[in-house]
Amino acid sequence: MIPDRLPRITEDDAEELRHFIRDYVALSGCDGVVIGQSGGIDSAVVTKLAVDALGADHVHTIFMPSEVTPECDYVSTESMAKLWGTGYEVLSISEPVRSMEALLGVFDVSRKKPIPRVPESIGVVTSETGAAVRDILDILGRRFPLARVIL
Repeated sequence: MIPDRLPRITEDDAEELRHFIRDYVALSGCDGVVIGQSGGIDSAVVTKLAVDALGADHVHTIFMPSEVTPECDYVSTESMAKLWGTGYEVLSISEPVRSMEALLGVFDVSRKKPIPRVPESIGVVTSETGAAVRDILDILGRRFPLARVIL
């Protein structure tokens, strides 16, 4: 269950995390850390905590895009590395992703099911409020009046 409100993270909490990072790296005998960057907030927070705990010279970030990675993720990961002075590397995972898809048969034609001409149910992933969802529901109601719409 997701709580209605997340607890506020204090400066004491952040300092405890920085202390944990320093201790863990020292106990492991490593000189620093390597962090996978996604372009999202979670990897940015972890990187900033590591930089504050260890110093930028001891933090190396790796961004691993594929064909579907948005351009803004390239920009944000490189910008963070420059801003915080960390090492930065881009390693494309396009080929490993294609290999895994082939191995698992993800896009194998034999696994595909035909899309029905008139759907029984339609799933929509969007906010439950706002003009966009009203437009979507209006159009679906006109085109597929008997279909069940799941938000």
